[in-house]
Amino acid sequence: MESPLTSQDNAHLNPFAFPSETDIRFLLLVLAIAGSTMILTQAVVGIFTKSAFIAVSCALVVTIGLFITVRNQARQSAAKTIRINRWQSFPPEDTDPPLSASHQRMDRYIQQTVERVPELASEKIQFIWDETSKASKLPTGMAFGFGKQQYVCLRQGLHDAFIQFPKSPTFQSVLMHELGHIANRDVSKTVFTASLGRCFFPIAILSVIVFTVYTLWEVVSRLRRGITLDSAQPGIQEIINTNIKLILLLLVVEIARSSILRVREYYADARARNWLGNTIELTQLFSEHLGKSSQKPLKSKSKNQQHRLATWTLLKQWFRAEVLN
Repeated sequence: MESPLTSQDNAHLNPFAFPSETDIRFLLLVLAIAGSTMILTQAVVGIFTKSAFIAVSCALVVTIGLFITVRNQARQSAAKTIRINRWQSFPPEDTDPPLSASHQRMDRYIQQTVERVPELASEKIQFIWDETSKASKLPTGMAFGFGKQQYVCLRQGLHDAFIQFPKSPTFQSVLMHELGHIANRDVSKTVFTASLGRCFFPIAILSVIVFTVYTLWEVVSRLRRGITLDSAQPGIQEIINTNIKLILLLLVVEIARSSILRVREYYADARARNWLGNTIELTQLFSEHLGKSSQKPLKSKSKNQQHRLATWTLLKQWFRAEVLN
C-alpha cells in the first residue's frame, strides 16, 4: 500500500519554511513585472526619441507609478469587494430566532477554533457573511484582505454544512482551509498579485499595439513613397523581434501569476495537515479510518484524494478532542 503522504511531499509543501515557495514565486513575479515594464516603456519611448536617458527616466517613472497604483488598489480591494457584493458582518442580523441562534452557535464555534490555533492568535480576523452573490448557496468560503485587514467570507451554503457537522466534514474542511491562508500570510500576496495583473496587462497590451501599429505604418509609408523595403529590412526585423519578445514576456508573467494563485491552495492544505500532527500520525489515522469505514481498495483513490481524506479525518478527531470537549 502506498503511503498517502511521503516525506518528500511534506518537504515540498511546508508552510513553515522561509522563504516559502509562495514567497519565492511572488518575488519572481514582482521582478518579472518590474523588468518587463522597464523594457516595454523604454521600447515605446524609443520610437519617439533616441535619448537613452529620457527612455530610462520614463521607464522608471512608469514602473514606480505602476507599483504605487497596485498597492493603493490592493489596500482598497477588501472594502470595495464587501461594498459591491453587499456583504455584512457575521453573524448577520436575522429576523428568524431559530436561524439567528444557529448563526450564533456557528460563530462561537468559529471563534473557539481561531482561539485554539496558535498561529492565528495575533491575527484580527473579521468574518463576513455572503447571502447575496451568485455563489452564496455553495458551501465555500474565501480569505481576502490586505495588510492588517484580514477577512474570511462565509457563504450561506456553509451554514447548511455546519448544521450537518460533524457527520459531514465539509464545514470544518472549508473553514480550516481558509484559516490556513491567513496563517500562511498569503492573502496579501494574492490580492497584490491580482491587482498587479490588472494594472500591468493594459500597459503591456498597449505597448504591443503601439509597436504593431508603428511597424505597419513604416511598411505602408515606404511602399506609398515607392521606397523598397530592402534598406529598411533590418529595422523592420528588429521591430518584429521586439513584438515577439513582448508577447513572450506577457506569457511568462501570466504563468508566474497563475502559479502563485495555484500553489497557495496547496500550502493552505499543508498548513491544515501541519496543525494536526506529523506525517506518521496522519498516515496511521488514515489507515485506521480506511479499515473502519471503507472496504474500497486504496489504489482506486488518487494521491490527492488520499491527502484530502487523511486531512479531513484528522480534522474531525482534532476538533472533537480540542473544541467540542
